[in-house]
Amino acid sequence: MNSLAPEHLADLQKSNLNSTTNELCQFYSARPHDIKQFQGIDSALVIPYFGLDGKLTGHKRLRFFPPRLTKEGKEQKYSQDHGSDSEIYIPPLVPWAQIAADPTQPLTITEGEKKAAAACQAGLFCIVVAGVWNWRQRLDNHERMVLSAFDQFIWQDRRVELIPDSDVWKKEKFQALCGFYALAMELVDRGASVTFVRLPESGK
Repeated sequence: MNSLAPEHLADLQKSNLNSTTNELCQFYSARPHDIKQFQGIDSALVIPYFGLDGKLTGHKRLRFFPPRLTKEGKEQKYSQDHGSDSEIYIPPLVPWAQIAADPTQPLTITEGEKKAAAACQAGLFCIVVAGVWNWRQRLDNHERMVLSAFDQFIWQDRRVELIPDSDVWKKEKFQALCGFYALAMELVDRGASVTFVRLPESGK
């Protein structure tokens, strides 16, 4: 099993992830040497990414403890290798190649790798976009195109639930909600039947 610092293990347990899920997802704590360039954090949880075949893609994201403040004064919880494109997060807990090829299987798309892992642990088929607009990648000419991983799924006649973070429905988060609506329209164009799930705000 990969090494996890106590605060990272506690955070995963807070998301209701069990030891088997943590091991399959290969979460681990970053070495201090690997995060020394980030000022204002004590540690980082490494979240590796996987393909439909369950193999590591080489992409990963860092979850900062505590979140760091950017030069603009914004809170930054996550980071990834500079210059790397976004990927969808596919928890290696279910037979994804079969799910992707079978449009009778409903699919859930949300934000947050831990949420997706918890959903798959509970028996759902859930993938993640790491940000409301991060289902696209930037080309050399600065145009945007849909991540190629979406082409590996059959969307025609598939039921899809989009579950953005609860705060996305606030007026000041309108642009974030637009990102998920744009994703919904992309999937509808591909033949999917898409519905939104609105989560209750935390603490409410």
